[in-house]
Amino acid sequence: EVLLPNDGGARDVLDFGNVLSTDAEERLQQQLEELERETSWKLRVVTGYGPGSTPTSASLQKYWNADSKTIIMSADEFKGNILEFYYDSVNPAVKSTITKNVFQELRGRFGNVYFIREEGTEAAVVAATDVLRGGCTFVPGLSEQQRLFSLIAVTSGAFLSGAVLRNGLSRWTFIFLFIWVPWIGLFGFYPLYIRQPEDLTPLFQNAGIFATCFSLTWLTPILGVASLPTMGADSTEARKSTDQGVPDNSKEALKAIEESEESQFQADNDK
Repeated sequence: EVLLPNDGGARDVLDFGNVLSTDAEERLQQQLEELERETSWKLRVVTGYGPGSTPTSASLQKYWNADSKTIIMSADEFKGNILEFYYDSVNPAVKSTITKNVFQELRGRFGNVYFIREEGTEAAVVAATDVLRGGCTFVPGLSEQQRLFSLIAVTSGAFLSGAVLRNGLSRWTFIFLFIWVPWIGLFGFYPLYIRQPEDLTPLFQNAGIFATCFSLTWLTPILGVASLPTMGADSTEARKSTDQGVPDNSKEALKAIEESEESQFQADNDK
């Protein structure tokens, strides 16, 4: 096991993995000291590479005299997802300040192999630390996956809206509103506003995409004609229309067959 410094927990950043530059390590140290002075929250960072490269979580908690307001972030390049967090999960103060989904999203956003490959471990450690220092209820900013998902929601919703409304108001219109309006709003627009209110460019882009796709579907016959199932009385009208479309000679043939069957039935009864 790696030996901890004999300094009584003075260092808030322990870079056993040598992933931080000297400037980055000192900057993190200053930021974490300032965080503790202003909020009494203790955020600690330790890095490593592979088994045995970092002290155990129990040793770290003892070294930093961890309490209910302590969060330890571990970054180990040897692991598939480099980020791990140790904290008092039952402490209501932690839950109200940083919800559990934040830790999960931090791992998914900054700890994955693709981010590390493109940005590096130091960038992941710094980005995750910045989020935790802010005490967010979600990780700010949009990931590529979230941006793509919002585009899918907006585009699909716009095409369906145009197709449904082109046929006029019906029962299907209200079914559409019940299902697809929440889908478009919650996944196509809301995340873009709540995650980065300082830059609403993606929100306006989605609004433009929605308007364009809706207009194309509503105004263009090829895209806008939607064949929806009929209900109730509409089905009766459809059957009548079908009957009216049968040729006269076919009707006469059917009538002759019916009369022949009736005559045969009557003959059998007379016998």
